Amino acid sequence: MLTDRVVICMKWGTLYSADYVNVLFNACKANISGDFRFVCLTDHAEDLANGIEAFPIPDIGLEEPHWKHGAWPKISVFKQQLYGLQGRGLFIDLDTVIWGSLDKVTHTTGQAYKRI
Repeated sequence: MLTDRVVICMKWGTLYSADYVNVLFNACKANISGDFRFVCLTDHAEDLANGIEAFPIPDIGLEEPHWKHGAWPKISVFKQQLYGLQGRGLFIDLDTVIWGSLDKVTHTTGQAYKRI
């Protein structure tokens, strides 16, 4: 599927299971109209639902023991040429609950950052 809208999440370590990714994916499907890509950057892609694109967490220049228990991997979403992803991206943490439409965020135009 080619689309310029990408939802990105991250899962590493054991704090969150694949179920959290799958629930977030289903919530996005229910609350974003039209096509979008759902990408999970992860160190364990097992048990992710069909339709979720899994990629390894990009190298951030730190040894794994130094970032494994912190939030450091999240800075990797700003990496240029991140797995060839293009278009507008929306990063959502796994512990986020989606209560309604995300279309105002995912259907924006222009270069301005949007706050929610």
